[in-house]
Amino acid sequence: MPGLYGKALSIAEAISDPGLNVEVRLGLSRYHRLAGDGPKARTWADDAFIFATRVGYLHKQGRSLAERSRVAWLCGDLPSAATDLRLAVEVLTPLEINFDAVYSRFLLAALLHQQKSSETAAIWREAARDILANG
Repeated sequence: MPGLYGKALSIAEAISDPGLNVEVRLGLSRYHRLAGDGPKARTWADDAFIFATRVGYLHKQGRSLAERSRVAWLCGDLPSAATDLRLAVEVLTPLEINFDAVYSRFLLAALLHQQKSSETAAIWREAARDILANG
């Protein structure tokens, strides 16, 4: 485990801060995803999602789903990536977590574009509409 992330994880677990616990796990997932290690990234993204779900932290659940989708995309599992992005939007939108919801919509639009889906334009318009409506 990368040095500072290991220390951060120890601190998060010692102080039992749910938000910090999820964010460290998401950071570890991003680190491994960007290093090209999909399986390790998936393990950390799953762990972040499970932790957020267990403590009932919906915002972090949505962020975890978005990260998990990026890992699935990296690993070539496009159906799982799309499912997780759709779930992220469903979780984040009612909470009015606008930035993360739009981020998830844009990722979904990019994924659908890659798949040459007819849904791409509609998802793109929804994301643009949300930016204009919410700043």
